[in-house]
Amino acid sequence: MKEELLIGRLKQAFGRKKMVFFVGAGISVDSKLPDFKGLSEKVIRLATGSKLNRDQYASLSQNIRPEVILQIAVEELGREVLECMNILVSNKPNTNHFLLADALARGNWVFTTNVDNLIEEACRLSGVKVSRCYSDLHFEQFANSLWDANTIPGGYLFKLHGTIEDSKAGEERFKTILVALRQVGRGLSEPKRTVLEYFLTNFDFWFMGYSCLDDFSVVPVLLETPSRKAVYWLSFANSPLGEAVTRRKSLRYEKELEERKLPGAKIDWGTINVNNFLLTRGKFYKLIGDSSAFVRDELCLTFSIKATPPAKLAKGQGIAPFISWAKDISDFAQHVFAGRLFEHLRRWDEVEKYFKKALDVSKDKRQEATGKRRLADLYYRQDVWDKEEAAIAIYRECSDIFKDLQDKDLQDDLEEATLKVDISNVLRRRGEEYYPEAKRHAEEAKERLQPIRAKSDEHMLSYARCINVLGLACWALGRLTGKDLKVEEYSEAANYLDKAYALCSESRKLKDKLGDRDGVAESDNALGLVRIEEGKWLAQIGKQFDVYGLIKQANRKFDEAINHLQKAIDARKRYSYFRGCAQHCRNIGDAFKELMKLAESSLKSSYFQMAKRSYEDGIAYWRLIRPAPLGEILHYKQRIAELYIDLADLTQDSNERKLCCMEIASIYSDVVYSDTPEAHIMLTEIRTNPTEFKTAKEVLTRTRESYRRLGLSFDASRIGKMIEDLLRDYAV
Repeated sequence: MKEELLIGRLKQAFGRKKMVFFVGAGISVDSKLPDFKGLSEKVIRLATGSKLNRDQYASLSQNIRPEVILQIAVEELGREVLECMNILVSNKPNTNHFLLADALARGNWVFTTNVDNLIEEACRLSGVKVSRCYSDLHFEQFANSLWDANTIPGGYLFKLHGTIEDSKAGEERFKTILVALRQVGRGLSEPKRTVLEYFLTNFDFWFMGYSCLDDFSVVPVLLETPSRKAVYWLSFANSPLGEAVTRRKSLRYEKELEERKLPGAKIDWGTINVNNFLLTRGKFYKLIGDSSAFVRDELCLTFSIKATPPAKLAKGQGIAPFISWAKDISDFAQHVFAGRLFEHLRRWDEVEKYFKKALDVSKDKRQEATGKRRLADLYYRQDVWDKEEAAIAIYRECSDIFKDLQDKDLQDDLEEATLKVDISNVLRRRGEEYYPEAKRHAEEAKERLQPIRAKSDEHMLSYARCINVLGLACWALGRLTGKDLKVEEYSEAANYLDKAYALCSESRKLKDKLGDRDGVAESDNALGLVRIEEGKWLAQIGKQFDVYGLIKQANRKFDEAINHLQKAIDARKRYSYFRGCAQHCRNIGDAFKELMKLAESSLKSSYFQMAKRSYEDGIAYWRLIRPAPLGEILHYKQRIAELYIDLADLTQDSNERKLCCMEIASIYSDVVYSDTPEAHIMLTEIRTNPTEFKTAKEVLTRTRESYRRLGLSFDASRIGKMIEDLLRDYAV
């Protein structure tokens, strides 16, 4: 695209006052501010006492979003960490900031993920009056004005991640940044999301200096807000701003090149996110080159925008207060912080090493309990049998420590109770023989939390989580009691499931009242699981005694389950919790599979497709996690294989049964006989994970029998050979 055409378009947009700018940290580089990655590495170095090597520092700062690093630092080291943000304080705006000041003066709007005040400083020097939104209250007030006013107020600067408040000191200086950090992992707050969605839907956008890598907040909103409006996207490169990419085919080709890279290869997620976003717009112009030079040498001259930096710079504190404070961080806290960072990258060996180092230098019982709890959490998350056993033992040790502390306070009562909740959660996951003990621990935690739940929101949220875990323990016991679906056991199982639904419903209400959206999704997932189990019971009894009314009730239970689980997905999509979305998709697939079993012949195929689509959606969510957990993806592929063999057993059509068996053979052939790295990892998972191996063997055995019933002995033999190849080198 020719530069003069671009300038012409900008003139036209400015004249109509219909342009929205979205800018990131890249626009401030010419003002000598460090980029966020540089700041992140400095923070990690200082906060860990230089205990890591050069490669480790580079890996952490390059692979973890700066916002996530700061969030973990605040959680582990305290709010004083935010003193590092003083390095971003400057009063030397560059031409990018003056261009934005001019845009604001014309009545346009600017969104930024930056927390520095250089745009405001450029406005002050240019005599431009700017209105700012940087807190949830500001965004909520602006959102209300969208519906109350006939015209949208112009000249607004929207700071999505808060701002450094120069006129304040101490914690107040970084208050809105701290609020934004607390949202990390939960997505943009509702008011911020509402305002951004409104402008994305109704206006043309101009993006500059923005990496499009903050998957936890802005990127989901961009991808989920399609519009016929245009986007001008400037991607930085060390070259003059060049020709635009304007063809959808080119965008798809660019992103597919990245997506198809082999496991372990470095993937440019920024390109993938940018191109996915541009494909949602009616028009787009992707320009590559030095956007700052283009603004300085072309746009500012064209529009007669004067960049007038101050003659004398005020000297700020810089990072000196943070350096001074960081010297007093204890060895214990330094090791825990390092472990938490590696935990984010799922580098389990490094995490374990640093948590154990923290334990080695712990100074008192409280630090010992904290360090052990971190270690137990690590073992629990790894989802490995032996590790879970170790997690339970360590949680119990921690509980005893908090129980015996001489200076015990209310917080220790909370810690002791939540540890029992953790123990209950791990026990429930370990299998049927542990269900009664899981329930007992959750009940003991409930007894401890009930008298103190009103002390604070933290206590109430802990209580809400506790009763949700207790509800899941009751759900597990309901499943165990009705394992063989014997009618005479229905009453006892129903009592467990009724109690489970009541507890999880109460938990959901409390979390909703306290604004814990992630917790609400967690409870909706639990409620969905309970309804699925109730539906299975009713369906079995209805079929056994030919009671149509019970079949209808079962259908309603499955529909309710899907409704709960869809709510959970909708909530977690808003803040990019892809793991949760994937798990909810699996549960929805299970509900559709049960509906398939109950449906009339003409509807079975429809429910089959909905179940399959749900499992495939789950796989798509897993692939959004970086790196994708191939063990989980294998699990969902096996769910699809189970779905095919269930349909094969239900259908009377021999052609349909044959097609189902062929699909199953294809799924496992891609794992057993493919030479790709991904297939090798999945095959290893089957051979080393007892649950996955059992599933694969059962599905393939049923498939072989189905081929035999069809009289296809050659295909049955081929599946038998596949089972033998699967058994080879079986390590469990």
